[in-house]
Amino acid sequence: MLRPPGGPGILTPRSKGTTLTRQILIVALASFGLTQLTSLATSIYLHRALAHHSLSLRPALALAFRTIVWMLTGQSQQHWVAVHRKHQGPLMKVRSAS
Repeated sequence: MLRPPGGPGILTPRSKGTTLTRQILIVALASFGLTQLTSLATSIYLHRALAHHSLSLRPALALAFRTIVWMLTGQSQQHWVAVHRKHQGPLMKVRSAS
């Protein structure tokens, strides 16, 4: 049985514009997601858990955050903590004096 062109059951290739738009959207969403993940890892793991010791994480969660920081930024945790403490040192002295 012959079907008419463009009728039901006939697969037509997608236009290049639709495919390109979808690829751009996927890249944008992946970039946004990875940026948010990096920001959370920095805020929770590097800042609160390592720099200020105000949060204790379970070993598995700490390993996950350490891996995220390593894979997405490539930055040394010790270096980040040292720079942060040096930056916050004068601020902490001013706050405690008042």
